[in-house]
Amino acid sequence: NRKKEQFLKSLEDQYPRYYTLKNMGEQTSIGQLQENLKPDEGYLSFLQGHDSLYLMTVTVDSVLLSSLEIQKATKLIDRLNDAVHENNQDSILFYSQQIMQIFRLNINGIDHLHIIPDGIAWELNLAALASEELDEISYFGNDKKLTFQYFSSFDRKIEKPKDDSDILAFSFSGKFAKQNTSYLALRDLSKSIPGTSKEVKAISGIWEGSYYYGKGATETNFKQLSEDYAMIHLAVHGIQDDNFPENSYLQFAEDDSLNDGKLYAYELYNRDLNAKLAVLTACNSGNGKVVTGEGMMSIGRAFSYAGVQSILISRWEVPDISTPLIMKYFYEGLK
Repeated sequence: NRKKEQFLKSLEDQYPRYYTLKNMGEQTSIGQLQENLKPDEGYLSFLQGHDSLYLMTVTVDSVLLSSLEIQKATKLIDRLNDAVHENNQDSILFYSQQIMQIFRLNINGIDHLHIIPDGIAWELNLAALASEELDEISYFGNDKKLTFQYFSSFDRKIEKPKDDSDILAFSFSGKFAKQNTSYLALRDLSKSIPGTSKEVKAISGIWEGSYYYGKGATETNFKQLSEDYAMIHLAVHGIQDDNFPENSYLQFAEDDSLNDGKLYAYELYNRDLNAKLAVLTACNSGNGKVVTGEGMMSIGRAFSYAGVQSILISRWEVPDISTPLIMKYFYEGLK
């Protein structure tokens, strides 16, 4: 009706970022997707309905729709994940083959997959899907480039950062006296995480940029500088609020009355970041409440809406001692 149209118009004029957030911008048609795909690219777009999980597979010259009842899909996904955690290759192969047959994932010749999960599909570990050829196990994650997106219409004009090749990095281990130096010690909020400084120092030996540690790793510094860098690396605590995802936050050092050190997701939605890459090594930075039709409401999603083109996030707890070495290898490979 007219009042609704007037309200939406005022929302778009006064709060354009919020309007875009709620309406997800202009929708992309299947034809437009195909026009922009290369011959070796494909889209896997999931949609969770009331009773079934649907998958639309789009390539340059084909569109395929398949579905599975939600209860059956959930059981298969859970069993595949259990097999991965137990490193049971026979079970991984068995459940991978079932999933690929049901969803008709015959994508030979496709090297780059753009994946848009929805609902329980966020729990599907596509990188772990396996097949066996000539007595050798082949995994999706090794054989194909997998790009996960929140939705197909996410296409934003990015301004070139002032420091197009530099990185902005923060290390804040927390103000907690309790430390755990076990190899498997995780980055939870109850402990100090000394590995963050080692992590950022290792990166500083590989990549030029601005590095902030401890008391210097403030929320104010992040807000003042983050729009000007091509890469952002945050080695800090992350707290996920599943009930109110917009209240999830990253913990920086406290610095003034205006910024308490907690960078909330809702603050990121209102920022204009121009980074090509953001790396968040907090625990569970890629986890959050799954909202049907919206996706995973995580801290990582907030960075996407803020304008970051690519995000490296975690879907599990992060071991504090091993993460610096993993990040060192990552940035050496990126260089």
